Amino acid sequence: MADSGPTEALSSTAPPTGQLGRQFWRLWTSAGLSNLADGVLKIALPLVAIRYTQSPTAIAGLAFALSLPWLLFALPAGALADRLDRRRAMLGANLVRSTLLGILVLAVALDAGSVGLLYVAAFCMGAAETIYDTSAQSILPKIVGREQLSRAMAGSSPPRSLPTSSSGHPWAESWWQRALRRH
Repeated sequence: MADSGPTEALSSTAPPTGQLGRQFWRLWTSAGLSNLADGVLKIALPLVAIRYTQSPTAIAGLAFALSLPWLLFALPAGALADRLDRRRAMLGANLVRSTLLGILVLAVALDAGSVGLLYVAAFCMGAAETIYDTSAQSILPKIVGREQLSRAMAGSSPPRSLPTSSSGHPWAESWWQRALRRH
């Protein structure tokens, strides 16, 4: 395991005993917002697909395309997280996801979208999500002291699970309903 760059410096800035520290809460917020976006995306992609197809199988396949990278890339993403600067890997993954989403929004707005494009975007965003989430989990030991690691691991669970399972879905549904009312 070779660490380099800013990640290595994080280990020396562990907060005092009893506190998780500012870096942990920045990571917690970042992971929460990133996973909220994942939850919205999991609802929005199939809703956008309705514009291009009425096939329930094709629409449901988008959820599969978004999740398939976890099956294919979880182990390689872990290896990358061990070898790369985790902070940069997280930033890069979110930059890739933002770029893909921007391209997808532009394509849909210009009526250049298709189900195939949605599948490619879903798969690529899922792959980037795999790298981001793996790196976010792997960076925790570097930003909290050893005595706080179990507390930090437990505290990092809500921003990973809640947005994708509960709050992201209602947000996406409410945005979709507003969009339908305008048309």
